[in-house]
Amino acid sequence: MCLTRKRQLDLERWNWEGDLIVHDSVVPTSRPLPGHKAKDYPTDIRKFLITTRSDVLSRAVQQDLRQHVQSLPGGDWNRFTGRTAGCFDYRARIVSDFLAQQIAYRFRGNEAWLFPEETLLLRAGDCEDRALLTAALLLQCGISSFNLRVAIGKVRLGSRQAFDHAWVAYKTEIGTWTVIDPPAAVVQQAPRGRKRAPAERLPRYEPYFLFNDHHVWRVWNREAPARLSDYVAREWQKADPNHLGAVHLDVVQRALTGADQASVKLLEERFQRPLRGLFTPLIDAVDRLDYDPALHFDNGYVDAGWAIVNQKLAEFRADPSQAESFTIAAHGIADFYAHSSYVHFAAKESRMQGDEGPSVACYLSGELYGGLKTAPSYQSGSGFDLLSRRFTCNDSVLEVDRQTGAAHWEGKILTGRYAQHGDGHGEHLDHLIEASTWIPEHYLQDHEFHFRGALPHHREIAIDDHDRDAMHELYTTDKQYREQFDLRTNTAILHVRQAFEQCLRG
Repeated sequence: MCLTRKRQLDLERWNWEGDLIVHDSVVPTSRPLPGHKAKDYPTDIRKFLITTRSDVLSRAVQQDLRQHVQSLPGGDWNRFTGRTAGCFDYRARIVSDFLAQQIAYRFRGNEAWLFPEETLLLRAGDCEDRALLTAALLLQCGISSFNLRVAIGKVRLGSRQAFDHAWVAYKTEIGTWTVIDPPAAVVQQAPRGRKRAPAERLPRYEPYFLFNDHHVWRVWNREAPARLSDYVAREWQKADPNHLGAVHLDVVQRALTGADQASVKLLEERFQRPLRGLFTPLIDAVDRLDYDPALHFDNGYVDAGWAIVNQKLAEFRADPSQAESFTIAAHGIADFYAHSSYVHFAAKESRMQGDEGPSVACYLSGELYGGLKTAPSYQSGSGFDLLSRRFTCNDSVLEVDRQTGAAHWEGKILTGRYAQHGDGHGEHLDHLIEASTWIPEHYLQDHEFHFRGALPHHREIAIDDHDRDAMHELYTTDKQYREQFDLRTNTAILHVRQAFEQCLRG
């Protein structure tokens, strides 16, 4: 239910360096020219990104972006301006987060593209306006134009929907091209109570042309028009890139079916501000740049996670206008069922059939084993053997032997380790995101933190989406995995619904 590490689909299919330089970079501006009848007078498309002498954008970096960094818990201006490993990717994350929070999406039809300074002034723009401002700010921050492209082409949602779109392609410090498109989750809201097919949850980016402040490139795409100017001049059918947290929002919507619609709308709006995971489809107002493992029930922080959930529910109960408190709690509830071992053991004791489908008894915070009749066991034969070769441990954190570390978790509900030192997992992009995430220092100072190195990795045991992750090891077949996904999702929906009703009853 936490999708922050899900990759965009089919990025490897395209050459983001560009396949062929386009020498004709002239496009119509669609701007009326004072004293002249012509509206679509010609201009060079690269003109939108000539920012090296822009005092306006320089001021935006020094004032607006600096203020934004300082407003973020854990924000580091020295790191933003630094040149050591990770600093450039950090800039890209901050700029995307700034655009997501400060520059609204506003559909303007097929009107003239705005220059970056204009979008900055208006604090709103179409997809192409926001893409141009994103690229211009990245250039102004010192990221090389050779590592940046503004892409124009199509974005596809599932097999039937395709829209004209503009976005930014960025080459990370490990040399992987990725999409920056705040908000990046260009998905449409499914009718309440209906499930979306997994393929419809993530956008497929299909570039036709790429450009920066130096060159224009064509991408070999059989659907691309022959000339750049033809595509820019045509009437674009644009996607509204409203940011929706696919599984988290689905849980909240289905949990609150039939509830007061004003309350539901207020809660849904909390999923419109992407705050974290800029290189991937973004999720909701809880996935912030500052990482707290307890908020996500990572690294075995089950009791700490439930303490946050209960605190946020109490805030919402005291003041139902505090929608963000409830969405943080709902996020935590969903993450608990997705990330923890609770349902694995609860499913062996009893199952229920409700309106949403099969589920298990909801976790009881404060009760022994969360209400389980028997203590969780991670020994051989349990189906969750911590000493199995299927699961890894983090030897750079664990200060005892693996058997002693596994024994520490016997009889406890556990969750997978994530963002521990020297422990990045997955392919390039997933590894980069985990490696650039830091566990706050006060967690690391816990004298028992090293035992968390004995936990399996998050990606080996978590169930975050419909599709089984390539690194998932707990359930070895797609059928087992999907059964657990349904159990965990339905139980999360039931728990969120009960929590919402209890809060409104006071």
